[in-house]
Amino acid sequence: MSDNDELLIFVDDTDSEIPQLTPEKQDFWKVILVDDEESVHQVTKIALSNFEFRGKRLQFFSAYTGIEAKQLIEKHPDTAVILLDVVMEEDNTGLELIKYIRNQLKNSRSRIILRTGQPGQAPEKKIVAEYDIHDYKTKTELTTQKLFTMMVTALRSYQEIMDAIASRQQLEQERNIFVSGPVSVLKWAKDPGLSVVYISPNAKDLLGYSVEELTEGRLTYTDLIHPEDVEQVHSSLMKFAEENRENFEQEYRVVCKDGKILWLHVFISPVRDEWGNVSQFIGYIIDATLQKEQEKLLFEKVIEGIVFTDLNDRVLKLNQTMAEIAGISRPEAEGMDIYNLMVPEHQALYREKSILVMAEGQAQRFELNILKSQREPVPCLVTLTPLKDLSEEVTGFFIFMIDLTERKNIEKELRTSLEAEKRFIASVSHEIRTPLSSIMGYTELLNETDTLSETQKNYCSHISVNSKHLLTLINDILDISKIEADQLELTETKTNLSEVLIESGVMISSRIQKDVKLEVDIDEFNFYFQCDPVRIRQIFINLLGNAAKFTKSGVIKLYLKGFEELEDNRVRLRICVEDTGIGIPEEKQRLLFQAFKQAHMGDYGGTGLGLYLSRSVAQLMEGTIEVESEEGVGSQFTVTLVLKKGDDKDEAHSFSGKKILLLENDPILSRMLQEKLENVGAHLIQLKELENTSQVFRESLRLEALDAVVIDMDILKEKSLYIAGSLKEIFPDIVIIGIKQETNPLQLSELDSLLMKPFSFYQLAKELNKGFGRINKIQSDVSSLKILLVEDIEANRQLFCQMFKKFFNLIPDVATNGREAVEAIRDNTYDGVFMDVQMPVMDGIEAATEIRKFNQEVKIIAMTGNVFVEDIQLTQQAGMDGFLAKPVQREDLQNVLNSLMVGDDSIMQQKKVATDDPLEIGTKHRESIYDFIRKLSDDEATAHELVELTVDEIKALLDRSRDCFKNKDHQALLSTLHALKGVLYNCGLNSLGEIVQEIERSFQHQFTEGIVEKSESLLSQEFGEFIYS
Repeated sequence: MSDNDELLIFVDDTDSEIPQLTPEKQDFWKVILVDDEESVHQVTKIALSNFEFRGKRLQFFSAYTGIEAKQLIEKHPDTAVILLDVVMEEDNTGLELIKYIRNQLKNSRSRIILRTGQPGQAPEKKIVAEYDIHDYKTKTELTTQKLFTMMVTALRSYQEIMDAIASRQQLEQERNIFVSGPVSVLKWAKDPGLSVVYISPNAKDLLGYSVEELTEGRLTYTDLIHPEDVEQVHSSLMKFAEENRENFEQEYRVVCKDGKILWLHVFISPVRDEWGNVSQFIGYIIDATLQKEQEKLLFEKVIEGIVFTDLNDRVLKLNQTMAEIAGISRPEAEGMDIYNLMVPEHQALYREKSILVMAEGQAQRFELNILKSQREPVPCLVTLTPLKDLSEEVTGFFIFMIDLTERKNIEKELRTSLEAEKRFIASVSHEIRTPLSSIMGYTELLNETDTLSETQKNYCSHISVNSKHLLTLINDILDISKIEADQLELTETKTNLSEVLIESGVMISSRIQKDVKLEVDIDEFNFYFQCDPVRIRQIFINLLGNAAKFTKSGVIKLYLKGFEELEDNRVRLRICVEDTGIGIPEEKQRLLFQAFKQAHMGDYGGTGLGLYLSRSVAQLMEGTIEVESEEGVGSQFTVTLVLKKGDDKDEAHSFSGKKILLLENDPILSRMLQEKLENVGAHLIQLKELENTSQVFRESLRLEALDAVVIDMDILKEKSLYIAGSLKEIFPDIVIIGIKQETNPLQLSELDSLLMKPFSFYQLAKELNKGFGRINKIQSDVSSLKILLVEDIEANRQLFCQMFKKFFNLIPDVATNGREAVEAIRDNTYDGVFMDVQMPVMDGIEAATEIRKFNQEVKIIAMTGNVFVEDIQLTQQAGMDGFLAKPVQREDLQNVLNSLMVGDDSIMQQKKVATDDPLEIGTKHRESIYDFIRKLSDDEATAHELVELTVDEIKALLDRSRDCFKNKDHQALLSTLHALKGVLYNCGLNSLGEIVQEIERSFQHQFTEGIVEKSESLLSQEFGEFIYS
């Protein structure tokens, strides 16, 4: 053995270690060497030691005799190559072995390479011709390279044979499964009779005919097709052949040998000749009889109506349910025009939908009424679908109808029930508000008397506070009823959101405990928001009110946590209310936003309505409210709102040259005021040692001039009186503005304005502007008005009479029902009538309707505990001019009486009008807007500003509506009227809002010349004050 031989590692030739692997999975190619010379074995293995083909090496097995070879080949039928010597024990041992492999073992796969050292004994030509071998070589010509090449070709041939065998086996397996399965194969010629060329054996089980009966010309395929279907099958096949499509489906009936009729579903492919023309068809046939029977059963038993029509709208067939819906027999309906089954006014709708179905190929769903013989039409939900054959051609319509009679009745009952529930709530609300009105009114009157002790005044205060709480609870319940009825709507207007949030803090500041500090950190936005300020204020008053209730010491914070710009000019805001209160246990937090659920009977008592309403309102604004809380540490409520951005703010305050003294030592507030005041040109003077009153006074004397002073009354307390009075003497024209917490009882007569903490720079700037402008508002004297009070309940009559007398020096005439009111107005002239709505004999609605028949001038104000929109609409329709919800309070009456004064020219001449005061222009609607806003805001400056913004907005919308009338732009007009309606409702001008709403409703039905002219005239008449002011 040479040195190289020591480097060779031969695969063990022993049989016991050889794995039994299939050719496609084994790791080696098996090779059997058959030769009686050991050197041939050694040389062959050395020559092929590094051989690799398709990622596999060779595994050698050696045999030295024919007998050994037979044993190896029998044991390894997956041998790829046999290198076989011809002459061994006998001269023809190798040739005999070939016969044994091919004939007895039936092994035609293994590649046999015959090798001989005596070619004369086995001539190559004869051997190759007579024996199945891969190659024949003499040993002398088998060099290493030739041996390598010969082995590659042999292995490639072996692999191709194995692949072919595997493919054939797979096909055979699939054929056996297919033939024994439910699908039969049929090939027929493209001739008039559809002569059968081939049919699979399993077709006999389906059709009853043998293969020979169908393929030997005794029957054609046409003979099997049901006579009624022959024409359709033939025409569809010929059309399919002409369209050059690759596949096609048909459904038809055939008649079996035993006379049984079957439905077949056939998948068809074309067979083309050498010129590409269709000469035959191959069909894969499935028995569809059971499916058809099930469809028929479903058609008959389904509880919905089903109709099939052709493209000419003729009824082809309908099920029994449809016949019952239409109240007609099936034979009578079949062949009828489908339009004869529906009410005339819905025929155009059906025609329109059927055209859409044809054009788009998609089903249409809609409602229409079906005629029913001598009975009310039947409301149905219709699904109209295109009816297609298997070639996707539309052949008619499939109509699916659901009888909606029961559903409509349920909806009607539900609407009746909801309406009854709504009226019940309204009635309960009225019954509660009426006595509550007496309680609050008499408490207010009692509190104004001079004989009460401090203890008694404290009792009155408690009664007033609890009455207002009860009123809030009633309003919350009404809001819940609107939420549950999906009737709570947002009224979006131009809003200064910073002001709304700061006002919320101001409004709850009086409820905060002595040891609690309120911090509001809301920067000014440089743009307005288009949102509902009333509902946003409602959210934060609820949250801040809860914080005030449950926080005994520490701090309550209101601040902006996040701001995100969104698409469509919208922003997402995250605003937090945080406190250091008692906190909420984790297991109780899930109950917080459920109506009427109390988080804890002891510490967390309450109805739970506030948070439920707040989150419901936030959800209307595409947001929510989340809570994080730890018991004993505090709570954080985060409100997420998605709001529209409005116009940019264009207000600019210029205090150039103004000297302003700031007597305030809160570092955060001082820094904010200093920065903002100096940005608008003011010269700010700050005194640090505020505890030393004499020092403050002396330093103030050193100033040569002073235009304004801001006094923190919480810090200076009673010293504020001394400082304010002294500065007024030194600087007579000085503007003095006080700032304090709501709980601070201190009052200063010298103040020009008072701001409650927290406040914004915007509010301060407004107050400074007003002070520098020296606007003096003079209250109206309403004592000369002649009033009629119409109220059936004695207690309420006495209450209102006392309120009129005590607060306004008025003694009204009285009537106890609507009939008396009508007679009183016939005989007298009144400036205003305060009319209860629910009364015996004749109610307020009937009375107002009767009064308007002969008197259009007198102002009639409704007073009722019913506060639903429908109730307000009823008063408007009856001709009433205003609406007061019980309990009626002093400021409510003041607002109405002030509006009545505007129409009195003699009194108007006595009034001094300051030209810079938007409320002294003398227009009743401005007064109404102002009074409405003051109910929502304690800050007068903000109220003035909102009045101007609201009036400007109304004017702009009216101008736009007139342009729409002029240009006959109906779509833009509807949009403008909708926006105008929202602004009017939001600022308390409900009567005008109702007028706009009625015009809007009339336009939603039709745009006739007469309606347009009448509406334009009505707008000009009712809104003249805005148009011409």
